[in-house]
Amino acid sequence: MAAEQGTIFAVNGVSGANAAVTATQAAATGKQHCIESVTVSASGVALAAAVLCQIKDGTTVIDSFYLGLQPGAITVPLNGYRATMGNLVSATLAACGAGIIGIVSIRGYTL
Repeated sequence: MAAEQGTIFAVNGVSGANAAVTATQAAATGKQHCIESVTVSASGVALAAAVLCQIKDGTTVIDSFYLGLQPGAITVPLNGYRATMGNLVSATLAACGAGIIGIVSIRGYTL
């Protein structure tokens, strides 16, 4: 990301086994967060069912998708999605199942 895009952030969240996980870039008064990408993954076993991930601008869901049954990571490019001025941005992965750890990373910049 170029310097003129503001302050770069990368926020990671790691769940306990079978727990939801959220990565959040906190709200900042008078600032606007821009999301470049979100990556989600689960520890190395096949999931029993697809697991929902939601990306939010404040409390508004701006994108959602499912992490499939096979282990691995999904990266969703958001290409500088500009959140509402002063809002937090977050990505949440639902609980992945017994003994499975979920990971969420959100990357972007703040203007």
